[in-house]
Amino acid sequence: MNYFKPVLLGLIIGLLCDLQYSFTEEKPVAKIAYPSIGGNSTILYVGAEAGIFQRNGLDVKLIYIPGGSRLVQALISGDIDFGFTSPSVAVGASLAGADLRILAVSTTTMVYWLFVTKEVRDLGDLRGKLIGITRYGSGIDVATQAVFRKLGFELNKDYKLIQVGGQREAILAMEKGVIQGALLNPPASTIARSLGFNMLVDGGDLGIDYAMASLISLKSKISRDEALVRKVVKSYAEAIAFAKKNPEPAIAAIGKYTGVKDRRVLKETYEAFVPRFAKIPLVTERIVKAALFEHQQRFPKAASSDARVFMETKYIEELESEGFFKLLYRD
Repeated sequence: MNYFKPVLLGLIIGLLCDLQYSFTEEKPVAKIAYPSIGGNSTILYVGAEAGIFQRNGLDVKLIYIPGGSRLVQALISGDIDFGFTSPSVAVGASLAGADLRILAVSTTTMVYWLFVTKEVRDLGDLRGKLIGITRYGSGIDVATQAVFRKLGFELNKDYKLIQVGGQREAILAMEKGVIQGALLNPPASTIARSLGFNMLVDGGDLGIDYAMASLISLKSKISRDEALVRKVVKSYAEAIAFAKKNPEPAIAAIGKYTGVKDRRVLKETYEAFVPRFAKIPLVTERIVKAALFEHQQRFPKAASSDARVFMETKYIEELESEGFFKLLYRD
């Protein structure tokens, strides 16, 4: 009988060690970058603040990289694992040689308003003027060109673009007279309105096919670490549902990451974006084809490119087939 006591003791110690290891085992790190500070990134803010990433076994690092083009560079260099930017940025970069895939799309309508300086009273006053964007190749760059093309303006003939940084920098540039207009959305658009700038055009009224927000990654990263991708995509979908169902925590998260304290501005930011988030953030061929159309002038091959090459839909489709979204929104 005494012979079994040390054996039993050894087994107990071994089990305790295993349990200790399981509790202290590090979660996989996922570095996710976003190119603008505002309501468009609410999904990421909520995912972090509500503990959604953590509950799905992730240690997520949110990184702000101004401009979609710089974000793509960080993806290619391996500095980040995922990007949160417009599908158009991903498609443009892929046409240029980057092997990116769009995993999910949350915002499928344009949420931008064209704000102009006080001396600009109508579209005619904008001819020959400077319009601010974040970075060349960014989502705002593509959206700005799409808006002005719809309005009948020709780039470098009727107007010019200049890089100014983020949306808040665009407001400062308008205050100083460096630029005469810029596409903005909340909270920047609310701030611009309070400063007396004029909202000249609502981009959402122009009937432009433009998806604003998507989750992207390198094809090689997706193939190499599918378990991580599944966790990130699932968290992304859960964060959308949480934001829709829990306005107050979502508004608090927006306030924390944007630095905005004005309750009215934060509420307007929430209302401009969250109701527009897709419950099932599936990327479709229509979304990608619209992005390809925007790049045809720069990349003629875009006209004949297969939209499916730029998409990876299986992770959202898996969740849908499992009944995940029905469960998520059953209330």
